[in-house]
Amino acid sequence: MVMPDTLTDLAPAKINLTLRVLGQRADGYHRLDSLVGFAEIGDRLSVAASESLSLTITGPFASATGNTP
Repeated sequence: MVMPDTLTDLAPAKINLTLRVLGQRADGYHRLDSLVGFAEIGDRLSVAASESLSLTITGPFASATGNTP
């Protein structure tokens, strides 16, 4: 099986409609009760093989991250 050079997928935005913290579990995590909805908008993620590690952020708020192409 030949893998593509770049894998791209949409990570849909999750909207918390309700969120209740029900208490701490024995393992230190918290029990949660939540109702969520997923939007048709979100972040588009692309991953490609490379010899070095890099991160490129694009979009209307990219300049706020200090990491623009």
